[in-house]
Amino acid sequence: MSIKGTSQELYVGKKESNIITFWGNKKKIDYEDLKRIEFLYAGAIDSGYLKFVHNSNKITRFEFGKKANDKIEKTVELIENNNPELIISERNIDDLKFHQRWWFAVIMMFCCCYPIGLFFMWYNKNFSRWIRFLISAVFTVLLSIWAYRYYIAMAEISKAIQSLQNSLNGFN
Repeated sequence: MSIKGTSQELYVGKKESNIITFWGNKKKIDYEDLKRIEFLYAGAIDSGYLKFVHNSNKITRFEFGKKANDKIEKTVELIENNNPELIISERNIDDLKFHQRWWFAVIMMFCCCYPIGLFFMWYNKNFSRWIRFLISAVFTVLLSIWAYRYYIAMAEISKAIQSLQNSLNGFN
């Protein structure tokens, strides 16, 4: 069975899975080398994920959209039936802390502090990779425009102060 993710494709078998990345690289995941599998179904805005936690605590993450929820359910059942000793746990979107939610990252970017919101968006992987790139690019361009306009305004103020000082020095 294959599942199309946000930027990867997952091929699921009875004893192993393979993830093909956007660049065509293959990541092989043997279920016997895993400690556990955690998954979260995708919501309307939130992406879902399958998180493969290896015995060495290395994490391989597969992200997917809402359209793949049914296939993910079948995948979890297939893995569970063929590997009963493997711990598979479902995460619920309501169990996430407030700082792990997508809206917190957006609020931080718009209202409070752009870099902190950007950090939370990438750290918690709230959106698909493409949306994160798009949001990062848009906010970086907007921040650059704002900084440039601020720089120009400060340069004009500095020139005005300098000319005022020159004219006042001329009266002395």
